[in-house]
Amino acid sequence: MPTLLLPPRMTEDSVRLWRATVAAKWDTLRLDRWKAPEGIPPSEIAVYGGYFAVFAHELGVSLLSPRLDWLATLPPELTQRRIRFMPLKDARQCPDRAFYKPSDDKCFLAKVYNSGAELPPSGELPDDVPVLISDIVHWEIEFRCFILDNKVITLSPYLRNHERMETPEGEFIATDREYADAEAFATRVVSTPNIQFPAGVVIDVGFIKDRGWAVIEANQAWAAGIYGCDAAAILPILRRVCVPI
Repeated sequence: MPTLLLPPRMTEDSVRLWRATVAAKWDTLRLDRWKAPEGIPPSEIAVYGGYFAVFAHELGVSLLSPRLDWLATLPPELTQRRIRFMPLKDARQCPDRAFYKPSDDKCFLAKVYNSGAELPPSGELPDDVPVLISDIVHWEIEFRCFILDNKVITLSPYLRNHERMETPEGEFIATDREYADAEAFATRVVSTPNIQFPAGVVIDVGFIKDRGWAVIEANQAWAAGIYGCDAAAILPILRRVCVPI
């Protein structure tokens, strides 16, 4: 019987996943502290929450993640913009006004900087922090897609013109055409030869004004917000990305 481990802090996403596990007849354990529980076989573990990366080894599992430079390796027709990958030491020397983002964690604010000189100095962050630098574009709509074995399992819009799309009732609404176009483009991405990513992953796609559909980024399925995605459909992905050591 699979067991989904949830973080101590209760969130709407974790509650939705807990309800999905009840319907799927999975076991669920919400930790009361950040300590690996004992007695659960690694082959039965699934997790949800970014901090699980800290003690995955104690759980006896490896958590699948996309490569840090994945976005920068994509062909231009899938990104519709220039994307560079480099250590923070080099990014600080970049003269361009661009969107700067840490590719590993949230160690500095991802946003538009006038140049790399505005990034945190070496005294605040190590020089080897990996950074993605992207051309500035305007995203008209953004979708989150949960992927399993090169197939789009569930997807949801989450931003329109950089504003969160959630209604007061907690719904994320887009047109049927937008859903169809987003799914078709995401399917194109995961079907493109020579693009490597884990068996379970989250890929965000969106429509760039005056350019078309493009990949925004890739995220760990076990740490990504689910927005309006089908929580029940996400469970098999969470189990797949937990690989027993």
